[in-house]
Amino acid sequence: MSTVHLDRAEPLDVVVLGLGAVGAAALWALSNRGLSVLGLDPHPPCHSLGSSHGQTRVFRHAYFEHPDYVPILRNATGTFERWEADADTSLLHRAGVLVMGPEGCPAVEGSRQAARLHGLEIRDLDGAALCKEYPQFAKHPTLDAVFEADAGFVRVERSISTALQLATAPRLHGVGVSQWERHGADRITLRLTNGRSLTTRRLAVAAGAWTAALVPSLAPLLTVTRQVQAWVTPAQPELAEASCLPCWLWDRPGDRHFYGIPADPERPGPPLAKVAVHGSDGVVAPDAVNRMVSTADLDPIKHGLATHVPGLLGPIRDASVCLYTSSPDEHFIVDRLPEAPEVSVVCGLSGHGFKLAPALGQILSDLSVEGRTDLPVDFLGLRRFG
Repeated sequence: MSTVHLDRAEPLDVVVLGLGAVGAAALWALSNRGLSVLGLDPHPPCHSLGSSHGQTRVFRHAYFEHPDYVPILRNATGTFERWEADADTSLLHRAGVLVMGPEGCPAVEGSRQAARLHGLEIRDLDGAALCKEYPQFAKHPTLDAVFEADAGFVRVERSISTALQLATAPRLHGVGVSQWERHGADRITLRLTNGRSLTTRRLAVAAGAWTAALVPSLAPLLTVTRQVQAWVTPAQPELAEASCLPCWLWDRPGDRHFYGIPADPERPGPPLAKVAVHGSDGVVAPDAVNRMVSTADLDPIKHGLATHVPGLLGPIRDASVCLYTSSPDEHFIVDRLPEAPEVSVVCGLSGHGFKLAPALGQILSDLSVEGRTDLPVDFLGLRRFG
């Protein structure tokens, strides 16, 4: 990491605000452009106060949320693989991903549509075949499913630390931005939380739950909610192992999705499966979050296991709180600000952004330097909100 010079007379080319998953990827991408770049984050590397923590996250490509994500997903997986090679580390584990629910449910049908449009290989399973292959799951008479073998989980904190390690641009942790001010089309002054200031030509914002405070014009579009993720040891511990359990998501019409990730074979100790309900109504301010996990937090997870994945029932060994930052339609916001085109933003990842973070960092780099990107992000622009 290069030396940080806050007293330079000339503006920096780009400052990245936030060094979580997307910000770390953006810093890495910008490092390869030969520019003067600085990353800032008020928190330490790989902290657990936002959205970029929790040991593992799902990655997949047959994306039911919107088929236009697929090229971005492919780019992201390729970048994870590049980081693995460059840093001689292991970030991806291809345990496969199983998406299931009642016949005709949006998640299963959307996965099939994305696979058809983009030539992805998936396998159909009915309820009988699924339960025979994966006895962890409950039998339901109308169960339908698709399985994507070229999918699985990504190691969260290791991915962020790898991106930061590979980025040659300097960064400061423990220093945030309290205010920024635009001076014409090519100069932005940043007031730092340590009392200093600096100037930059471009600003790349990847601040997660803190975006609304930094970019007030986006505040009406962003909602931060409190999420709970838990780790469980089933009565038969081997049923949690990635060798016999894929990542999975259960589409529950009328209720929130229920999902899980098998135990990471690289983690020591008994196998712990990660389980969670996708989304919540617990709106919070990012600096005033109750980090204690209660019985009320865990009851929906226990109910989901008993109803849908009884083979994973067992003691909850650990649980933690993370944050979702959601847009009104639960798709990302990826754009330059209309009122300040020198400022590019990636936010509102709505609990499904980590798997795309390497590509989103590249896109943030492209928008900051070139004002455009070759990856298909028009459907994620601010114009859709009028």
